[in-house]
Amino acid sequence: RSGYQRRILDELLDGPATVSALAERLSLATSHTSSTLRTLRLQGLVTRDEREGVRGAPHHLSPQGLLRLQEDALQRLREATKEPRTEGTNVLLTRDGPLVVLAYGETVPSDLLWLPPRRLGVEGAPLLSSSGNNRGGAWCAVRSPPQWFDLDTLEPCDPPPAEASLGDIRSWTQGGRKLALVRARVMSGQDRWTMPPGTWFEAEAPNETPPAALDRSTINLGNIRGTEVPCRPSTPILGQVGEAWRREVLLLEQRGLTVLRSSRPNPIAERPESLLRTWMRHRHPRLTEGELNRRTQRVLDRLRGNRRGRPSEVAHAALAAFGPTTWVKHDTSFHELARTNAEGARAIWEWALEHASDAVQGEWTLGAKHAKLLRRVIGDGRCQLLVAGDARLREHKQGTWLTESDDERWVHLNEVTRLRLAQDRQQPVKATLWNLALPRSAAELTTGTTSNDVAREGERKAPRAERELRRALAAWPEGNDDLADDLEHEHPLAAWIASSPEERGRRWRRIGPRIPDEWVGLHASTMAADAWLRDEAWRATHHERETYALELARRYEPQPQLRVRDTDSPPRSVASSARLLILRGDE
Repeated sequence: RSGYQRRILDELLDGPATVSALAERLSLATSHTSSTLRTLRLQGLVTRDEREGVRGAPHHLSPQGLLRLQEDALQRLREATKEPRTEGTNVLLTRDGPLVVLAYGETVPSDLLWLPPRRLGVEGAPLLSSSGNNRGGAWCAVRSPPQWFDLDTLEPCDPPPAEASLGDIRSWTQGGRKLALVRARVMSGQDRWTMPPGTWFEAEAPNETPPAALDRSTINLGNIRGTEVPCRPSTPILGQVGEAWRREVLLLEQRGLTVLRSSRPNPIAERPESLLRTWMRHRHPRLTEGELNRRTQRVLDRLRGNRRGRPSEVAHAALAAFGPTTWVKHDTSFHELARTNAEGARAIWEWALEHASDAVQGEWTLGAKHAKLLRRVIGDGRCQLLVAGDARLREHKQGTWLTESDDERWVHLNEVTRLRLAQDRQQPVKATLWNLALPRSAAELTTGTTSNDVAREGERKAPRAERELRRALAAWPEGNDDLADDLEHEHPLAAWIASSPEERGRRWRRIGPRIPDEWVGLHASTMAADAWLRDEAWRATHHERETYALELARRYEPQPQLRVRDTDSPPRSVASSARLLILRGDE
């Protein structure tokens, strides 16, 4: 059997494909691919689905074809292990273009493998090119679960215990002559990777950056399972995520405008007045701009209770579309889908297409009758991530596809490459967003005396930072340093609030000058360093400065040698000199 036949069979292992798709993947002429498939069909190794006609029909790998691939791999494995080996735990069996077959004598660590750039030799010397430079390694994506075989019988066997250490696994595999067959696809480094088939090697830490396909956007789907490599694939990313809390966690971790049906929505949503105008325009498309503005304002007055009389039919429809709502003049970066009907959800997405100035991500809840709007959303360059709780997005998928299977999340980078993502965190036990009025100072936060009017005034000053501030407040007082690290560059105040008490002092050294004076008092006096109390605490409010001064005095009072002494006056307590901290702030 020719190498082309084996490559085509191997490609079909990733799923059905047409003649043209296979020719493109393998860089073969369409006529050559078609004739090879004809031969494979006659041998019973491939079948063709002709329900929609012969032209463009997908080809499938038959059970006989799958068995043939396994027989080929086992024959290579038998040849590679014929001679006793003194070094190397894993071996490269075959290499056909980007497709490789490996045998591992240890647990396969991840779906993303790093294959080293050198082979083992007598002296362990690296493999060099003709110019004397080290050759590069290769990143590979595992295509199917590893299959363990007993080398004496070539029969399948059980994998090693999951909790076994590496040393135990090697003793288990070498003592019983057991290896795992692993099929993988090279993702990057293929042109520089020079390891020939039959080479034994040891797994080693990667010395190159991860594949470019995993770093093409700002949307972070999490780490690839078993690695510290983040998955930031190309956009748009469409997906099916079954559980509501998983969709919520995934979407709220991103930046930009978010459309989401929360699992624990606030009793009253906050929405921009311009959203109501978008909804009104869809109901009355023939109105002039002036008349549309007048009617929108009249409905707003009805919804706010500023007009006497019974609510109009349009006001009732608006309440049904958006639920209990506080209408604000500024744009918002979070749009709640809970308690909205299909009209309200459609208006929210149309508003997002008109007003979003940043990335857009959200949950799609509309049905098939809104397919035209869905295509607009997906085709808009600002749409980065769109998920649904069912398969309604599947027929629209393009590029990156996110899905769940057996409680595992998979990211499909293209038609043939997919990787498992690390396990999600458990369902959060507290609200992701702060659902109370926004405080405007540390004192208001700690005492809980925030008023709605004051909070809304603060929101109007920085509407784009509202959602990040609510995320930070939800993490207070215990703190979330991972969240604070993400917010530090663009939202320093939110990062300061989200910091844990233990980390706040170190964070001050990075963002202290950017923290408003009214929020300085969030730093606990018992956690503050002496230098901070001496040089920075004066920026706090008068009451907070008193607390810091007393803490400073408490620390130095038991140490007479540190008491302040004037040359011509008797010794005086540091407790008295600490008052200078208070006086300095009042100057």
